[in-house]
Amino acid sequence: MGIHITNFVNGEIVADPMPIVKGVAPANSLVTIVLQNNVGVEQEEGTVITGANNVFLFEMPIELKNGPVTLIAR
Repeated sequence: MGIHITNFVNGEIVADPMPIVKGVAPANSLVTIVLQNNVGVEQEEGTVITGANNVFLFEMPIELKNGPVTLIAR
């Protein structure tokens, strides 16, 4: 199954500075949410455990700054 973010697509512009990240992963998996800036520097934002239904929800703990970033779930 792997870990996948499901509520954003590559290149999508998101207006919400504190989006909720939704995705799927194997049940009871620890998922780490990472932000990567446009020069490749990564910052871990936090972790969440996937539910029995294989779905995770992660609320960003801080407002995102303007500019391009990549959301990564591992």
